[in-house]
Amino acid sequence: MSARAYILLDIVKGKAEEALRTLRCSPGVVTVDALEGSPDVIVLLEAKERLQLAEFLIHTLASIDDITADLRLLVTPHNAVPLSSQTSDVKEFR
Repeated sequence: MSARAYILLDIVKGKAEEALRTLRCSPGVVTVDALEGSPDVIVLLEAKERLQLAEFLIHTLASIDDITADLRLLVTPHNAVPLSSQTSDVKEFR
């Protein structure tokens, strides 16, 4: 099981490309996507343990501190069950 966090970022105007480049090189970053509207960017961080995730978060946030206007941090629960191991009756949309 892994620890995950999502970061929703509003980036200083004109700094989006710099933010995307910087974030993609940060340790623990699985995905970085630009969004339409606010927030501007969503980042998925993942680590084997929560302590390592915290270290990745600190490094990532420090690397974009001067170009971030606002952020929201969403951390998965410590004992979260991955979706891939849950059974579901949700039907696929076609």
